[in-house]
Amino acid sequence: AFYWIRAHLLYFDDDTLRGCFARAGLATPSVRHAQRYGLANLAHWLATGEPQIEAPDFGAPEGYEWLDEAYRARLVADGRSDTLVAVVAPEGEGAA
Repeated sequence: AFYWIRAHLLYFDDDTLRGCFARAGLATPSVRHAQRYGLANLAHWLATGEPQIEAPDFGAPEGYEWLDEAYRARLVADGRSDTLVAVVAPEGEGAA
């Protein structure tokens, strides 16, 4: 059976992810955003209303790489990417 839930945006943003680390007594992480899925995946969602389960497309249609890069960059800049990465330096070292 297929099961799908919305991405991490329902669960974490920069502040809530840092808060989880704080509540666990861990060092405050540097939070970075990454956008794995590109325009081809967005187009599939718009056309079908469903995710790409078997073989998600992480690329861009030929000739539209520039647009895909701009799309991903905008999502990262706005803090609306599909992936958050928490980076914590070992004790005694500077932040990553």
